[in-house]
Amino acid sequence: MFAPVVEYVNNLTNKSIRFEDPLATAPATHKVGDVVDVLFNPSKPSQACIYTEMRLFAPAAIVFGGGMILFLIVISGGFH
Repeated sequence: MFAPVVEYVNNLTNKSIRFEDPLATAPATHKVGDVVDVLFNPSKPSQACIYTEMRLFAPAAIVFGGGMILFLIVISGGFH
């Protein structure tokens, strides 16, 4: 598994911050030197992650998918 290590400059404090993205993948999704978008907590800049659509929409998709499965089971006459 590969977890990207990212370094960025916080424009508010002009400090360089380095963090390891919590989402590890195999194969690696980025190469050394790639430019990525970063989401971070301004009050705790080391709490950061690489911005991806998957990271934003995956929780909603999981909840929606689970709800749809339960809905289909109920309308098909399941849970006797």
